[in-house]
Amino acid sequence: MDNKRRINYMLLGIVVVIMQVIGALWYSPVLFGNLWAENLGVTSQQIADRLGTAPYVLSILGSILMCMVLNRLIVLTKANTLARGVQLAVLLWLGLVLTVLSTHYAFLGMTRMIFIDAGKDLVAMTVAGAILASGQE
Repeated sequence: MDNKRRINYMLLGIVVVIMQVIGALWYSPVLFGNLWAENLGVTSQQIADRLGTAPYVLSILGSILMCMVLNRLIVLTKANTLARGVQLAVLLWLGLVLTVLSTHYAFLGMTRMIFIDAGKDLVAMTVAGAILASGQE
């Protein structure tokens, strides 16, 4: 595989949409939205009323950047199968996301939030790694 392989922007766009759907479901009342809001001491409606669109824009931009970096690492490490993509994503999550969020929430005294937020990132990154790696030729 060529290390200078171009990014498949269509696939990247699809993965970004999937990541946003995962986040929307994760933080909805169907899954962890109520527990997440409760841990913040607010209601879901209060969060929606005061935040506006900025968090959604940042989430989309963050997903794009994450997918681009993950795709580049998939190319560099030749993780061009579903299993290798999942393995790389989980490794990155474990070493970078979980460690940062754990420290952040530990100092805030909100350790329950680690499981909610880091759990969503684990699912989203794993799906992204699987799809992006599977899309390599």
